[in-house]
Amino acid sequence: KIQNNHQQKRQFRNENEKRRRDLFSKLITNLEDLLSIKKTCSSNEQTNKFDKASILRQTVQYLQKHHHFLTNDEKVELSNKRSTSSKRNLFLDFSWKPSS
Repeated sequence: KIQNNHQQKRQFRNENEKRRRDLFSKLITNLEDLLSIKKTCSSNEQTNKFDKASILRQTVQYLQKHHHFLTNDEKVELSNKRSTSSKRNLFLDFSWKPSS
């Protein structure tokens, strides 16, 4: 009975971890699509995608490059969200698309 309970807990943790990983992968793919990130050098013919760290790195670079386009009010709002996001686990929804 104890072992069965342990197996159920383990299975539950594994399923939750898989859902977390799947969500993270989906969000990374959304960033890649949103920023129209394309692999310029096709060193690996099997995949035409960046790894997750590269996508995050390019996202940060894009946001840093385009940060000056924000108005002062947007900068204050973003700053406030950043300071409270750890408390409320906010996801920023960027509905804009970068210019081509």
